Amino acid sequence: AYTQESGRRSYFARTGRKGGAAAAAFQPLARVELTAQGAPDRDLHQLREIRVDRPYHRVHADPVRGGVLLFLQELLVRVLREESPDPALFAFLDDALTE
Repeated sequence: AYTQESGRRSYFARTGRKGGAAAAAFQPLARVELTAQGAPDRDLHQLREIRVDRPYHRVHADPVRGGVLLFLQELLVRVLREESPDPALFAFLDDALTE
């Protein structure tokens, strides 16, 4: 996940409680609000709560849009460093993905 405050961070979620209810939160580049637990110096944080902030309505119906999101997500994973926040980049991505 790429957060506004902490940059790129790794999270894990325990499954089985909610079934597929939170599946939309794990779509490529989904804008979510999350609550996590973990020490700031650790590499992996446990998700406590996650909810979709702004769902992408047209991605599921358009395979081209879905492919572009997957490509952009993979590019960002390879380019962004762990825990290096960049508010300007976050704002740019947020604006670009919500149009």
